[in-house]
Amino acid sequence: MPTTEQLRETIARYAAVASSRDADAYAALFTEDAVQIDPYPAGVHNGRTEIKEFISQSFAACETMR
Repeated sequence: MPTTEQLRETIARYAAVASSRDADAYAALFTEDAVQIDPYPAGVHNGRTEIKEFISQSFAACETMR
């Protein structure tokens, strides 16, 4: 089981990547076979390619991500 420190580091890395608006770095947070489920209307994203496409659209729709 991960330690509290490991969990904090993971969350901090995710937040830094999401706020960087770097779709490649965001997709790299996931394994090749990851499944990301996002609320309506985005739905299910299978694998890094679909996750990258999803986050690219999300970044384009927002001025900032925090």
